[in-house]
Amino acid sequence: MVGKSRQSLRNLAFEALISSYLLTGRQRQMGQRLELGPITCVHYDYKWEDQRRKVDNFFIWGVPPGEVAAIIAEYGPADDHLLFAVMDKPGLANEYMFAGFSALTPGNYLMAHSLDEIPQKPLPQEHSIHLASTAGETMFINVIEGADFVLMEDVLDPNLQFYYCLRGSEPLAMARNSRIGPDLSWISHVYTKPDYRGLGLASVLMSQIMNDCRNAGDRFSLLLATEPAHGFYQQLGYQDLAPVLNFHLPPAI
Repeated sequence: MVGKSRQSLRNLAFEALISSYLLTGRQRQMGQRLELGPITCVHYDYKWEDQRRKVDNFFIWGVPPGEVAAIIAEYGPADDHLLFAVMDKPGLANEYMFAGFSALTPGNYLMAHSLDEIPQKPLPQEHSIHLASTAGETMFINVIEGADFVLMEDVLDPNLQFYYCLRGSEPLAMARNSRIGPDLSWISHVYTKPDYRGLGLASVLMSQIMNDCRNAGDRFSLLLATEPAHGFYQQLGYQDLAPVLNFHLPPAI
């Protein structure tokens, strides 16, 4: 990774992961970031179908599992919670299990791609890539069954970009990019309709986003890959920075 050390990119990617939970207007409205000593928590408090919901997302790196349990127990976590723990040493997952945490599988990987060299993927015939900027284009994204709903206020946010792929006039795939620093971007919400997977649409979207990011002055693209998508991002040239496992707290907390 020319220009930044691997450790520096790990730090930036971990911070980007935390920030990704407060990127959209709705996330910022219902959420807040809390620093619990060495642990960061993004706490959501909102109403859904007339029911109040509280959700805690904890982000952990370099804190022993026993200390993690003590800090979160003192905080008083919501029943609906999730831990993101960076596995920065061998055997750490077992330490969490021995401490009573429940692991959720599959895992995730923080990954980075230098934008000095971007894979160029050909667009299939009769397909087109677009960057949403209007209410009508937002509707194109929101009719992609299974994709996350996008609000117009987020399309207008200069730090967020929503891309979508059409075959003719039919929307088939989408992805979101976030500007998170002077030379960094964070890609997420990469999604293709199930019946159209395997056609290379996600690869074309990723290539377009990375080219646009480079043209905007970015030097690195960062993301969190799920285990099923890990190989796909490796084929695009993304490199592993650190594995991240999800846990639930021990029942006693």
